[in-house]
Amino acid sequence: LSADQPDLCFGCHDKAKFSKKNVHAAVMMGCTGCHNPHSSDEQKLLNMQSPALCFGCHDKKSFSGKKVEHPPVKGGMCVSCHNPHSSENEKLLAAVSPALCLTCHDKTKFQNKEVHPPVAGGMCTSCHFPHQGDNERLLTTPQPDLCYNCHDKSMFEKKNVHAAVMMGCTTCHNPHANKQKFLIKSSINALCLTCHAQVAKEPHALSGGAIKGHPLIGKRMRVEGKIVRVQDPKRPGRDFGCTSCHDPHSSDSKVKLFRYPADELFKACRSCHDF
Repeated sequence: LSADQPDLCFGCHDKAKFSKKNVHAAVMMGCTGCHNPHSSDEQKLLNMQSPALCFGCHDKKSFSGKKVEHPPVKGGMCVSCHNPHSSENEKLLAAVSPALCLTCHDKTKFQNKEVHPPVAGGMCTSCHFPHQGDNERLLTTPQPDLCYNCHDKSMFEKKNVHAAVMMGCTTCHNPHANKQKFLIKSSINALCLTCHAQVAKEPHALSGGAIKGHPLIGKRMRVEGKIVRVQDPKRPGRDFGCTSCHDPHSSDSKVKLFRYPADELFKACRSCHDF
């Protein structure tokens, strides 16, 4: 050769494309490690197609064999996410997250009035494996343990735990973005009634004479010209509803997931009422 690799190749190819902040080790090993210098049946004179070419150095077990494989990985589309020569980004990524992920995933599903902080911060791989995994949706850990990496586990493991918690946090919450506070999938009461429909069909908590049961939601009233709902008496700024009396995650009360200490119904009433 009239010069060593890769300098010989830079006589024609733009060196800047191969010398960014992060350089693929294969580049410094010599261009002919991946390319045939004369002719090939593959595009770009590759010695073989991807991903077989990549598996010449990278352990195939890290990219295949588990229960769930990311479709681009399964399709051998390595260079859809990684630059094979050099990149300004870590791991030779073609773009930083979440921009890289949003080239395939619908951006509108990650935008709304309320956005989960990890999503807003582009931390996709904090929750999802980019290549393969043993959990659905490529989650790094099954629910609810995944959520406990950020959320205080003690709030969800008191004496009585709501069955929905063990069904997975996304039973009630959207993990990415939603218009409702706390990323819940619908208004609080509507969400609760998807499982507890009978509560709305009969007097709740008490009945008799003129009493038709405890209200499930605050009445609408006009305040300073605006129609608002009656607020939670114990939690200013929040509407009155199911979670005013019941903790949606777990409770130390013996029955009914009462938010405040009580081992029977009327003791729970004393949290708000004087009698």
